[in-house]
Amino acid sequence: MKTLLLKYSGILLKKENEDLTAFYRKLAETAGWKDEKEARDRWRSSMRTKRSEEAYLSDEAIARNLLTEMVGNETSSAYQLLFQMYQTAMMYGPLYRSAVQFLANNTMPVCILTDAPVDYAAINLKRNSLHVNQIFSADMMQAHMSSPAFYVWVNDQIHTDCVFVTSEPEEAEAAAGTGMECFVMNHAGRTAKGSYHTIADLEDLALFLR
Repeated sequence: MKTLLLKYSGILLKKENEDLTAFYRKLAETAGWKDEKEARDRWRSSMRTKRSEEAYLSDEAIARNLLTEMVGNETSSAYQLLFQMYQTAMMYGPLYRSAVQFLANNTMPVCILTDAPVDYAAINLKRNSLHVNQIFSADMMQAHMSSPAFYVWVNDQIHTDCVFVTSEPEEAEAAAGTGMECFVMNHAGRTAKGSYHTIADLEDLALFLR
């Protein structure tokens, strides 16, 4: 039987939600930027850049460093509030309803992959009464999900054929290079592209996995 690998952020956790919007709005206000859109774009771009650097840093360490750069010393009340808001968004943010329904009805073994600490995903899964076989974090391998090394390591832990679903094409490309069957969810329809398929919803997996 194949094992289904789902990325936490973007497949389970909504990438656009009220908790993250509140975080970006407060970040923009504190840093003196135009609005939450500018804060979101700066934050995501900086996170992506930091994850691609040769020396590994955990997502939590990256977030702390970025907040220090953007709003000042970590002992400040502004820093502490923003870091708390970031953690809240990652641990307690809303999940896609369709993903919750899919997991509730799914019969395949499921593992969650995440750049964030294991606890972030574990807490949110538990509060939504969702059960998975395992959670694999970048921290365990000291390699982010943009790196093929992460997927080589995951394959070594599972010992079955894997189907990986993410919202990031570069992650699908990295995983496909290790032999995984990969899907990118874009909520805009199903098309095949390069080494992965594009799907609109987790339910579309049934069309490929029969």
